[in-house]
Amino acid sequence: MDHLGAALPRFGHLRVLDISSVRIRAIEPILSFVRDSKITMLILDNAYLYDDDFSAKTEGIQQLTHWLTHNPIVHVEFCNLTFQADTSTLGRFYAALFTSPTMLSLTIEFNELPNFPTHPFAAALCMKTLDLMGSHVDADGVAHLCRGLRNSRVAKLMLDGLDAASVLEVVTVLPHTKFCDVNLHTESATTEWCLQLATCLPQTQLQDLLLSNKLDNGYVFALAHALALTPQLKSLWLCSDALGMAGTTALVRAAGARFAVTKMLSLSHNILTDEDVRELTTIVGRFDNIAKCSST
Repeated sequence: MDHLGAALPRFGHLRVLDISSVRIRAIEPILSFVRDSKITMLILDNAYLYDDDFSAKTEGIQQLTHWLTHNPIVHVEFCNLTFQADTSTLGRFYAALFTSPTMLSLTIEFNELPNFPTHPFAAALCMKTLDLMGSHVDADGVAHLCRGLRNSRVAKLMLDGLDAASVLEVVTVLPHTKFCDVNLHTESATTEWCLQLATCLPQTQLQDLLLSNKLDNGYVFALAHALALTPQLKSLWLCSDALGMAGTTALVRAAGARFAVTKMLSLSHNILTDEDVRELTTIVGRFDNIAKCSST
């Protein structure tokens, strides 16, 4: 891919540029091309430089900002791309990235986002999908992000590495969103946010919820009660938690008590013995409205 940067200007008609899992000589010529291009879908995913980190520095970030503000952007995906610039440059970049009125999907995975917590998110977000997995968004950043999520168009949200306060921020804003699909990964489960989730869940539009939060039986009974009151929720994934037989049984019975069909109830990688799994399978078999339940 040494000659990619030199070759790109010959492809002025490009609308999609996907540079994934390749080794390139430099990123600067690519970003220079993107600046004045008509590209509406840009993917920079796990590319590697020969003698430097895969990073966008001040000039490159300014070029991306110009591109974002002069084109009807549909999809952006940055994975393992580092941003290095001063506060004002990053502020303008984040503003362009998160306020694009045409953006449908934004993925920023396994990136460091310097100065992200200072972005105000004063306007509701327009994209339908927002994936920030592995981007180390801290509590201040999540608090500001939730301001932009409130009354936004976002239907799918993916976050991980959150502390308990951050999870509580997200859970509290749920009733004020159009979320249909939410993935939350954290190592901390607390009574406060678990009870808040149980309270909010019936007020949401959620159809698919994944929680990997070290939930144990002490927290899950309120969630089971909320599940029975949330017919629109079609799939619930509680994977890699700390649920035992009592908690998983409560969830299965709550799902079975609904008129709605549960397409997927995933309880895998919890603390269930082989005997527990067999017993749980028997209980699931009593309910015709549980299409699939995974417990291993």
